[in-house]
Order: sequence, then structure tokens, then C-alpha cells
Amino acid sequence: MRPTGPRPEAEPSESFVTAAVSGSWYLEAGSGEAITVTARGVVLGRDPSCDVVLDDRTASQRQAIVLPMGPRLEVLGLGRNPITVDGEPVKGRAWLSPGQVLAVP
Repeated sequence: MRPTGPRPEAEPSESFVTAAVSGSWYLEAGSGEAITVTARGVVLGRDPSCDVVLDDRTASQRQAIVLPMGPRLEVLGLGRNPITVDGEPVKGRAWLSPGQVLAVP
């Protein structure tokens, strides 16, 4: 018999807080690591060629890309599982400001 009611939400495997310092953008990982968002962006995913390699089988090979766009960051969800910004699911793209939290499956 299948349980009824809402399915529990999966916990994200990795969360990043956006930060801007002296005109440069960073993603601050939960581990405390600061990842610089370069002009070409930062790719997150399971594939070893990604800038940030995720150790989670639910994440896609290329889960998301974060790009600097002037005073904000743009995040594009590339995988099947949605990314979240401040706990809200993102389909397609979203804008990030300093202090917002990006989470990937």
C-alpha cells in the first residue's frame, strides 16, 4: 500500500550563499569555501569537468550554471531536478542578489 499525503521534500546536497565583494561575485559553500564566479560563469554538477563537482547521485551531470550579469547573478537550471533559490524551486532561470541561498539537489 502506498502512503498518502504530500511527499517529503528531499534535502539539498549542497547550498551556496551569494556574496559580492569589491565588484567580484562569489558563491560561499556550506564548507566555508569561497568560489569566484568568473566572467564565463561557474558550472555545478556531478561531471568531473564541472567547476564545482557535486557528490550526489540525484544531481545531474551539469545541474546549473551561475553567470555574472552586472549587479546580479543569473542562475540557469540545466538538470531534471530543480534547483532552489531561498527555498523556492526554480524552473529555467532566476536572478540572485547578495545574500540569497542557491541550493542544488
